[in-house]
Amino acid sequence: MANKTKREMSGGVMLTQHVFEVNHEPSGSFIDARGDVADYIKNANLFLHWNIGTNTVNFHDSPDGVKKDVALASFKNIAYFVFNPENRSYFVDKASSFWNILLKHKHYKMFNPTRFGCRTQVFVPTSKSFEQVKENIFNSFYKITARELLGGKENDIQLVFDFSEGQFKVHLFGGPMNKNEAAMHFNFKSDHFKKCGLYINTDYYKTDGLNNSSIEKLLVDASRLSWSRIETIVSSLKL
Repeated sequence: MANKTKREMSGGVMLTQHVFEVNHEPSGSFIDARGDVADYIKNANLFLHWNIGTNTVNFHDSPDGVKKDVALASFKNIAYFVFNPENRSYFVDKASSFWNILLKHKHYKMFNPTRFGCRTQVFVPTSKSFEQVKENIFNSFYKITARELLGGKENDIQLVFDFSEGQFKVHLFGGPMNKNEAAMHFNFKSDHFKKCGLYINTDYYKTDGLNNSSIEKLLVDASRLSWSRIETIVSSLKL
């Protein structure tokens, strides 16, 4: 299970990576506090490795680079990335901890959040062929009249949707993946990328009515809704 996230509904494998990001009004005080922020996060045992850039502090979980967790804090945003977690709660737990600890820092002031975002990328490998995956997607999302309008059968297909769900705006895109194609969309390696499959990328975001105290709850809700949407799509495609 160390390198897999199990599909709760259908029992297969999902490979995932996640991004939590909050943009906020620029904070000039951060520039002089970069070293203190780096030590602060290290002393909190969140990350032992860091490097300081012109306007950012970057954190990673290995002296050789990134294995699973990476984060950044800057004068205008914070972000937390997780690659290939072993379960679905890991990302929310770690990102929330990073956010809450930064909020307590005495010099790094995050003024007026302007955008919250929770992005989830998923690859579902399958024994089906690319053509079978593509056909399943077409039959679920399109009508046969689409082929009549195009004058022939499609060679590939993409899903792109912008919609609202609850308090979030959502950008979702994806489609079928050929063998070895999914690897270019992820920042880790897996033998599962050698297979055909389905790729889904969801971004649940909010730009109004934000404050620092609401961010953690937004992350929990966005992650839950994202997984629910992904599970619904995967289940309907019968991969």
